[in-house]
Amino acid sequence: MNHVTSLPGLDPFLAEICEQPDAIVRAADGLSTQASGMARIQELTRSGGTLVLTGMGSSFEALGALESILNRHGRAALLINTAELLHFGLPLLRDGAAVIAVSQSGLSAEIVRLAEVVADLDCSLIAVSNGVDNALAKAADVVVDIRAGDETGPSTKTFTATLVALAAIDAILSGADVDSVIAEIRELSTTTSALVAAQLNDPAGSGQAFRQWCSDSPNIVFVGRGVGLAAANVGALIMKEAAQIPVIGMGAAEFRHGPFELAGNDLAMVVVAIEEATRPYDSSLVADLIAAGSKVLVIGPEALGARDHLATHPVSPLFDVIQASIPLQLLTWAQAAQKHDNPGTFRLGSKVTVKE
Repeated sequence: MNHVTSLPGLDPFLAEICEQPDAIVRAADGLSTQASGMARIQELTRSGGTLVLTGMGSSFEALGALESILNRHGRAALLINTAELLHFGLPLLRDGAAVIAVSQSGLSAEIVRLAEVVADLDCSLIAVSNGVDNALAKAADVVVDIRAGDETGPSTKTFTATLVALAAIDAILSGADVDSVIAEIRELSTTTSALVAAQLNDPAGSGQAFRQWCSDSPNIVFVGRGVGLAAANVGALIMKEAAQIPVIGMGAAEFRHGPFELAGNDLAMVVVAIEEATRPYDSSLVADLIAAGSKVLVIGPEALGARDHLATHPVSPLFDVIQASIPLQLLTWAQAAQKHDNPGTFRLGSKVTVKE
């Protein structure tokens, strides 16, 4: 399957964004050779010990979406970034705790340190990583390889492939049959891959149109609820990373608690509204922002009264995050391309953060 990566003239960052339809299917197909590992996850989490979700950067945000799903299933999980876990939370990793650690490289500073200390703790380590030849994967009791392929720019296809893996892990944690889970994830991935390919039909044009939409707004905020918060937060993260624009990503309800004072002609707000349960609240926020003079773009199945709307099509919560993330990635690319000859190139840091 090759949807758009053969388009000529794509710089490496935009090319990686456009590889996501294939990455979705590849991540799902890869689960079929990892069935024994998926079954092992059920064994490691069966004792009822504390379930800890940890990662950094986009990996942490992806886990935030998983936490939201686990919460609504009644499964308690503690989400904590790996630095905080190492410095202040190690007492949690005892009495049969299970840690789900996500790191696309498996080599970031905090993850390497976690890999070193877990061997001496009474806990299990479940790793989700892009490849198995890294410190995290080697230290883990079981590793799920997301098989996203090489990625040199900000997290796009690795974030997407991680969500595919986490959707499978969510189903596994509910006790579902492994073979059934793998079949279901492949079906959901096929559907989502086609939807994402449609979103990427004109990637440069879509990104530039989005950039024009917010070009005269000094303040840009992305908000979301439930799993949509992951899309908003990662969108803001890569915008800071690739375009050096200090975009805020936060919960839509939290925006009411103080940041609403930003509302007005200087604000461009993206509302990721992919959760049906909170759609009336998102609609109310959109109305109030428009009344205050802000530009509002809604990403989700319904426009909610906004003039500007990018439609998504509900598939399954974690797969819906993928759809919601694509426009924000294209905006980031367009903003970065406006500033730099090589958008997505790291200027001060590196793809793998090796220093805490």
